[in-house]
Amino acid sequence: MRHATKFITCGADGDIRIWSTEETEDPVHNCIGEWALSVRQKGNNVYVATGSNDIQILTLPDGDRDGVLDRFVAPINHIAVGKNSQVKGLNCSFIDCLLNTSFFQWIVMAGEDMEVKLINLERSNKEVIIFNDLSGPCLSVAICPNAKMVAASSGDSKLRIWDVEANKLLKEICCFPKVNSFSNAKLLCEFIHNLCEIRK
Repeated sequence: MRHATKFITCGADGDIRIWSTEETEDPVHNCIGEWALSVRQKGNNVYVATGSNDIQILTLPDGDRDGVLDRFVAPINHIAVGKNSQVKGLNCSFIDCLLNTSFFQWIVMAGEDMEVKLINLERSNKEVIIFNDLSGPCLSVAICPNAKMVAASSGDSKLRIWDVEANKLLKEICCFPKVNSFSNAKLLCEFIHNLCEIRK
């Protein structure tokens, strides 16, 4: 992940590192657990999926711990961030909605427990919307530019798209092989302008 002149990485060693583009600066280092599977930056915070099945919050640029956003009952495989920004003239079709996840105040998370959680970061009471129509572990998630739709790919071979406000499943598309765990997946579904692309 990139934050101005910083790059953020995580890995199986459980370390979060915030790297500077300046060659003379050492990276900021923080161990958050046995492993870290996914990391996303939003504003002055970094959100990290940990081996304890929670989302830890770290501050930028120092990497200090700042609490826990949410907890799951199984590992979190993917995090996407966004902002509920009403763009004038934007028509959020299936294709439009998967173009960009860089303008949001929302965070969406999904993992092995076959649930997708959408949290409004602007609400002090932590508004949570749950989508649970999956029948396999989640591989990846995305949210559209005006936060009207959420998409997730899962190990049951399907890409699903939901209406956020109605919490309603809109579309299911079969587009990759079945797997029983994120760790066993040889193909992941990446959300791009032509809806989804399968990559090794």
